[in-house]
Amino acid sequence: MSAHIERTIQPKNADPKRTHLNRELIRFPDGVSNRTVAIQHRLDTAGLNRKIGKNQVQAIRIVLTGTRADMEQIEQTGRLDEWCQDNLEWLRKTYGAANVVSAVLHMDEETPHIHATIVPIVQTERKKQKGGVRDVDNIVEGTRSRPSRRDTEQKPLHPACVPMRL
Repeated sequence: MSAHIERTIQPKNADPKRTHLNRELIRFPDGVSNRTVAIQHRLDTAGLNRKIGKNQVQAIRIVLTGTRADMEQIEQTGRLDEWCQDNLEWLRKTYGAANVVSAVLHMDEETPHIHATIVPIVQTERKKQKGGVRDVDNIVEGTRSRPSRRDTEQKPLHPACVPMRL
């Protein structure tokens, strides 16, 4: 995915004449050259007290956008920078500013959008499973005991979208 975001490969749906309009919205720390290094840098500097397992999620990638018509309106009315800042503010409030390691605005595809990379740092202790068996309701999305991802991720973003009429 980093190759797509960083445009080290040219996707078929991207217009190479518009790639120069893409922009990094978050500066990497000194000595960090790309997303992959930024993820590792965050993990190294997060002050974690436990080892990260090979099967643990190290980064979450999120795409933020609107309908093509909505994004055209935002662009035509000169509010694209405001839209980007509103989304960055939501990401920082939701995941913690230090955990948002990258955000790239893509303008060379049909609909403008942001690719954000989050490092989900969890500082709490691991909970031991009863009898070594996982509680499926705690890990399966959309079960009765756990709200769906739509409820937990998309609905809190809505207030940030209201001023843009998305």
